Amino acid sequence: MNEQFVVIEGIVGSDAQGFSVHCHHARDGQDRYLACIGLRDGSRLVWQEIEMRYEQARQFDTALASGNTVRVSGLLKKQLSLPLYRVQADDVLLIHATEPIALYKAA
Repeated sequence: MNEQFVVIEGIVGSDAQGFSVHCHHARDGQDRYLACIGLRDGSRLVWQEIEMRYEQARQFDTALASGNTVRVSGLLKKQLSLPLYRVQADDVLLIHATEPIALYKAA
């Protein structure tokens, strides 16, 4: 696949443990940090994988919280399946932060 620069925008997802960013131990010894971005395609979400270095994962930590809307720019690295891709992030911009849900007791 030819590497090309892309910009995607979507909603940050989470894995079963509730974390949006998780570590992937690669065979070459270079750990990769992955996050999922859900892009709206009509009535369904199409998930894109975002790949980062450790420093980037720390830098983008607060933006990559579940439910936030972000814009990711970087290199298209791998086609996982149509239309699912892995993008190596250059930058992550927070577009909209999810508001925490207020819990209260009815009187």
